Amino acid sequence: MDIYVLWAVYGALKAGSAQGGQAADVTALLQTLLKAGSVVSINNGSMGGDPCFGFTKAFGACVVRQDQKYLYACQEGQQVDFSTGGFAAGAVQKPDGGLAGLAQMAEQAAGSCAERVEAGLPPMPGKA
Repeated sequence: MDIYVLWAVYGALKAGSAQGGQAADVTALLQTLLKAGSVVSINNGSMGGDPCFGFTKAFGACVVRQDQKYLYACQEGQQVDFSTGGFAAGAVQKPDGGLAGLAQMAEQAAGSCAERVEAGLPPMPGKA
């Protein structure tokens, strides 16, 4: 099964402040990891380093699987199976707890991503 990564980010908000946030674009890295298998461990090692030392990181991604966009979100230290699950883009249910904000950001980004792809532009500004 082919899985195409539209975008993926890994990072944290220092003390919950967007101004103090540090994140890494891990889109290409995730695409490479998915060539080895659909289950990916989300941690500093697999995501290419620690973009926000001393803070718990979160991960978010939008992938295309079987012609459908899916959103994924988790905290570091978890595994994600990209061959199943995920929220269908445009129909994201916001979870309770600390990941609610990430899910909301992912939903907004997925909408922007989808609009850009449909317009023939790269999924994220500056992406080839």
